[in-house]
Amino acid sequence: MAATTCPSALDDYRVMAQRGDDGDVLVTGLPMRSVDTVHRLMLVEAVVFASVLAAAGAAAAMWSLRPLRRVAATASRVAELPLASGEVAMPERVPDIDPRTEVGLVGAALNRMLGHVENALARRKFSGSLAWAPAVRWSRRRSI
Repeated sequence: MAATTCPSALDDYRVMAQRGDDGDVLVTGLPMRSVDTVHRLMLVEAVVFASVLAAAGAAAAMWSLRPLRRVAATASRVAELPLASGEVAMPERVPDIDPRTEVGLVGAALNRMLGHVENALARRKFSGSLAWAPAVRWSRRRSI
């Protein structure tokens, strides 16, 4: 038979009484504080383990998103270019990324898009120089 009692005003105890062979009653008791200490220790261990696990997960997520940050950085540099005016130097392409991943597919698509934009800008520059060529020739003839 076990019971939780408070034999003193100091602390709670877990008490167990057992009748012996000779008729005597053996009463043993343990303070509940030590049991609470074990529970508290288990709680601290669980919190520390969860914190380490969360930190490791966050580090793994940051590491796995590095290629996506490179793609975003290249896209940001392109977005800052003044494409509507003058000659534009296109930034470097996205570094080669594994084409089997979603980030790799986005990087390859961005590189293709940058190639198309670069070709379009080169054609615009070329066609603009052709448009000026007759006007320059005509003005030279008039001045002669």
